[in-house]
Amino acid sequence: MLRDTLELNIKRLIDFLIYSKNFLIRKNPIKSMQDSFMEGL
Repeated sequence: MLRDTLELNIKRLIDFLIYSKNFLIRKNPIKSMQDSFMEGL
């Protein structure tokens, strides 16, 4: 039960992060590229 809830929450979190990332890229592509580059370091 707990594991199912945990997996569901993780999936929701990942979906949210992907959505946020795509939203930011549409709004501000240059800043998003800089952020991705900084994360990659």
